[in-house]
Amino acid sequence: MHFSQLRSALRTNMPSEPSNASVAVLELRLQGFIDGKVLAERFEDLAASLEHEPPLGVLCDLREVAGYGPRTPQLARSWLAVAQRIGVRRVAVVATSSVVRTATGVLASGLGLELRGFLGDRKARRWLAGEAL
Repeated sequence: MHFSQLRSALRTNMPSEPSNASVAVLELRLQGFIDGKVLAERFEDLAASLEHEPPLGVLCDLREVAGYGPRTPQLARSWLAVAQRIGVRRVAVVATSSVVRTATGVLASGLGLELRGFLGDRKARRWLAGEAL
């Protein structure tokens, strides 16, 4: 099977039903071939639900991403801008590829967000919790 045939998926730790509880760290886990249309729809839903209770940080796990479509970088930058606007200050990207970690840093440049790339989620979580690494 070609990598572009792997189904897109974006999972979060957001409650499926509206609640009064906020999430301190929003976890985004992407997998498969990331299709721009699917990503745009999910980002819209996420942005709307985060407006009321923004998380302090975002953990974006890209370790299971097989590839991405042409609109994906622009969508990611737009979503990072929305995250910054609603009050997110730190974004941790977990990826096995140094190219992906570097590219996400470039996407976030000039947005006023602290973004760091990590190989695993343990250090990423510690950094999001405020530890100096």
